[in-house]
Amino acid sequence: ALNQDDHQHKIEGVIHVDDGYLGGHRSGIRGRGAAGKTPFIAALSFHKNKPFHLKLSPVANFSKAAIGQWSKRSIAQGSLVFSDALQGFQAIARHGVQHKPVNISNDSEAQDRIFAAINTVMGNLKRYMLGIHHAIRQRSLQRYLAAFAWRFNHRFDLKKCFSTALEVMVQATPCTACSLQDVASG
Repeated sequence: ALNQDDHQHKIEGVIHVDDGYLGGHRSGIRGRGAAGKTPFIAALSFHKNKPFHLKLSPVANFSKAAIGQWSKRSIAQGSLVFSDALQGFQAIARHGVQHKPVNISNDSEAQDRIFAAINTVMGNLKRYMLGIHHAIRQRSLQRYLAAFAWRFNHRFDLKKCFSTALEVMVQATPCTACSLQDVASG
């Protein structure tokens, strides 16, 4: 239900975007290019210069095609998006969406100055996954990400969070255990 609710809303305004990987611990290459890890995009919007809304989305890869599709589904018109200089992020820019890549290799302070909030969220996400879940299965990753984003996005009104979650669950398209397994294995 939380995942379905997340797909109904686009993130908007000033947005910071970053790429990440989640999955089991494997020796060898770390980060981009690591085998057996699931790539995802983290998008964090700001309101009055404070982190406001989070969207976490698994993607097939970080190609321009995959990121372009994600951008159309996830980013509202009129938004200004900042990212690192990953080539695939060029696909974020389209009519009505402005993209400003920042080359953090050339500006060592940019990572801390510009991307501090999204880096903190990414670190908290990884701590959450390691601290709560004993195993992260790729087939369920979207649901794990949706649960984390839901909590983040509803952190300002914790008293109302539970009742809002119940409303979302009642309005969601029903799923059976078999349909969840079929979607997960497909």
